[in-house]
Amino acid sequence: MKFPKDYPMNPPFVRVLRPRFQFLTGHVTIGGSICMQMLTRSGWSPSNDIESILAQVRAEIMSDSNARLDLSSSGDYSESEARQAFERMVHRYGWNKYYSFHGKLGWWLHLYS
Repeated sequence: MKFPKDYPMNPPFVRVLRPRFQFLTGHVTIGGSICMQMLTRSGWSPSNDIESILAQVRAEIMSDSNARLDLSSSGDYSESEARQAFERMVHRYGWNKYYSFHGKLGWWLHLYS
């Protein structure tokens, strides 16, 4: 998770590092970003806290009975491919992104299981 400086007024950027998912499964974009409107300005609420964000992301990934891991690739998703995929997703669905990826970003929260 990457938090903008004005969090909680704007949502964090959430992405998967690994494992890779097959295309169009698990609410994970081809670049590793999470495909959820709540993570854009269009769907964000400042009342969302870190715990609720993670719970909702987990529920979305697990709710997709078609979520499949890409066993042909062992590499991590890169931050740049996740950002590019997020930009494409926001544009495709007409959602408002929360901040410019090319501007100053906030702080990271790395979570490992």
